[in-house]
Amino acid sequence: MIESRERTLLIRDARVYDHDGDIHDPPIRDILVVGSRIASVTAPGEHMEAKGVATETIEARGKLIIPGFVNAHYHSYDVLAKGLLEDMPFDVWALHSQPAYFDKRTKDEIGIRTLLGALECLRNGITSSRI
Repeated sequence: MIESRERTLLIRDARVYDHDGDIHDPPIRDILVVGSRIASVTAPGEHMEAKGVATETIEARGKLIIPGFVNAHYHSYDVLAKGLLEDMPFDVWALHSQPAYFDKRTKDEIGIRTLLGALECLRNGITSSRI
């Protein structure tokens, strides 16, 4: 029996990606989260003791759960130039894409491009960044 005063979340019937398993047909699993930690990942229905304790249940049938990705290399100044320089030869791109060639940027621009970049990362499953 689970005894916890922390928030308990049960994610039911989700496909759970496991790179060492069948990546083309991930198994369906239930995931029990207690507080901020994954307590267990089991076959559907094995969390019967959690049904009465879970403060929230998410029905995830047809959804894929994957680990958060890490963006190991990121330039916030690229966010506002997305799509502008892709077809240029490398030497021309290098002259126009590097911050050393930019005018001084405002705090507002830096804030906006950082926020847009963060939203783009979250949209793509990136949950951590090494900046």
